Amino acid sequence: MIRTAQELENLAYAVNAGSMTFKLANDIDLGKVADGQSNHTAIEYFSGTFDGDGHIIDNLTISSDENNQGLFGILSDGGTVKNVRLTNAKISGGINVGGIAGSVGADGCAVENCSVEGDISGIQNVGGVVGFSKGTVKNCSHIGAVSVSFTSAGGIAGMIDGGS
Repeated sequence: MIRTAQELENLAYAVNAGSMTFKLANDIDLGKVADGQSNHTAIEYFSGTFDGDGHIIDNLTISSDENNQGLFGILSDGGTVKNVRLTNAKISGGINVGGIAGSVGADGCAVENCSVEGDISGIQNVGGVVGFSKGTVKNCSHIGAVSVSFTSAGGIAGMIDGGS
């Protein structure tokens, strides 16, 4: 169970332990991270299940030149994110940038029942919810601006390649 902003930040380190299940127990305001940092680091190569349980993650801020930026950088090996709502998100990156995930793999990966309120920007494959997807994206929404400096932008997904 994840209850605080610091525990959410620590998730990035825990995922290296393998496929695990995480569930939000509270709404989390990332603008109040204990160390004063407001810039989140994308959780890379997530292969577990993250269930937001209907909770809100507020003030997610990512400002990076790196690819695969979002709450999660890359969903792989069946990684699933569901039932979470981002509010006041401000995310910028390179290629494959989205509110929930920068990139969603084809290997059973999914983003379901998620919403993003905020502004998302990047170079290529930029979407309000996911940047690039070969997996499943369903029952998701985005309110806010999506801007791209090169090509492929969308309100939900910047680019879908064979996924649904």
